[in-house]
Amino acid sequence: MSSADDGTNHRNELLSLGSHWHVWKTIQNLQAAERLHDYQSLTIDIVPILRLWAEAWTGIPSWQSFLNKKSFQHEIEESMVALFHLNEWRRKSGCERFVAVDVCGGKGVFSMLLKYMAGIHWNHDGAATLDHIILLEKSTEEQIGWNHLRAQPGNDIQLVTVDLWSDCNLHAHDSLLDRFHALSLPLALTGIHLCKGLSPAMLSLVNLLGEQCQYFCLAPCCMPRVVTSKGIYVSQRRLQVFQYESQFQREGRRLQLKQRAAARRKGLEAVHCIICQSAEHWVGHCPLFPSAPAEQTCLLQEAASQIPCWNCGKVGHFKSDCPNEKAATCDPPVTELNVCAVIKESDPLPLYCRLLLTAVQGPIESTQVVVTGLSNETKHQTGNWNSLRKAVYIVACR
Repeated sequence: MSSADDGTNHRNELLSLGSHWHVWKTIQNLQAAERLHDYQSLTIDIVPILRLWAEAWTGIPSWQSFLNKKSFQHEIEESMVALFHLNEWRRKSGCERFVAVDVCGGKGVFSMLLKYMAGIHWNHDGAATLDHIILLEKSTEEQIGWNHLRAQPGNDIQLVTVDLWSDCNLHAHDSLLDRFHALSLPLALTGIHLCKGLSPAMLSLVNLLGEQCQYFCLAPCCMPRVVTSKGIYVSQRRLQVFQYESQFQREGRRLQLKQRAAARRKGLEAVHCIICQSAEHWVGHCPLFPSAPAEQTCLLQEAASQIPCWNCGKVGHFKSDCPNEKAATCDPPVTELNVCAVIKESDPLPLYCRLLLTAVQGPIESTQVVVTGLSNETKHQTGNWNSLRKAVYIVACR
């Protein structure tokens, strides 16, 4: 028997072992599903892609965590919704090339589908071309295996590349802005089932990017505690979303932050005992510190006069008495959303999404809150808002 026959037999054995995998069940279910929603028009393109994956990789142990996930069909359908709206924007967009960002993409189901859809169907139809995909994720390569995003199914398909930005914190907006601005291409952001504070954090990023972010799609997974908890005071039921700041404003804020940080470092360096000159303790903890209150006051005032102001960096006064311009906060300007009424609704998640949408800064050409019809397989009590988790999407474009 030839080596080619051995390879074929081995592959057939793997296919037999993987015949029960969820990817095959998903293919069958998508083909049999009644077409009730717009996103299901992509089924004709998605099923061949899933079949390509299944025929190439089912039965291989390293692919089981991706193609045999119990939630595989639900994640594929969620991604189909996002793909449908991204394609609608792409076809109408006036830009030539763009970068798609999979925000907190986890295992990368959306990125995986998108790279095949763009490579096979989208990048040859005369509409906006997908340059590449960025998968933005707080986890690292050691925590989540992304080898499937680099795999090639053994044919001549020109696939779009996925650039992994692992170990990235969505709340670290300044460092993310620097990386995105360096791309010099329009961005299309997609965040599927973002938990709690990640949804407002993504909208903060949308605002901070300004016109570079031409499109975004967001599907909150769950609402933050400030929305859902009934034990929080009404006055504290506020959700913050960052607002746009110009490059000049951002550079000024960063400069002030650097100056304040430098002043704090100098302050720490100046913390030595003026009695015995030791750097091991502050004057108030010195064994030679006098017991007379008047002497203590004089020594403490003298020691304090050597510490620079944490606002401007100069010595001679404290931050509370600083005559100079107040240092910038660590964050850009914010808008606050009053979320008191959300949880009182019988159907709070769509209301929460509409409220989030009001924090997005313009100019915005179109916005919509889409209830997809996707059902969560988890059993919930009647009226529990969790039954709509991952089923409501915010879609907007400039």
